[in-house]
Amino acid sequence: ESDSSKLASELFRVAGVDEVLLGARHVTVTKKDHMDWNDLSEDVEEVISKFFDSKLKPVENPDERIEASSEDSEAVREIKKILEQRVAPWVQQDGGDVAFARWDEEEGIVWLELQGSCAGCPKSTITLQALIRGMLSHHVPAVKEVRDIADDDS
Repeated sequence: ESDSSKLASELFRVAGVDEVLLGARHVTVTKKDHMDWNDLSEDVEEVISKFFDSKLKPVENPDERIEASSEDSEAVREIKKILEQRVAPWVQQDGGDVAFARWDEEEGIVWLELQGSCAGCPKSTITLQALIRGMLSHHVPAVKEVRDIADDDS
């Protein structure tokens, strides 16, 4: 069930749907492990088609993504800006997304939440370290490392 998206709420009513990720230009639906796509793909496609035929908005507040706060440091504002403008559109092409979790200024570590197809992907380490870290550290030299919040033991 989703409070901010009628589309996500409808998709969760389809038996076997485990996760729904709504991007700016895509919808990623993840099935439960025990389900077969052949058993639910038709229902998922029907929900999506009917939803868009109704002209409703997929997300009630689409601007609530990675927002900078007045309480954020300059580094955090720049990190969030790069994530929103450069990183998110890139990972969304593969059905994933990325959300800012926190910034450890002392260690130079950006903690991110990988979502959709990026969550648990074997290549996510490469995505985080080689690509996202490279882009962030280029624009914010204080960034030394990027980590997945799912790997945080604290």
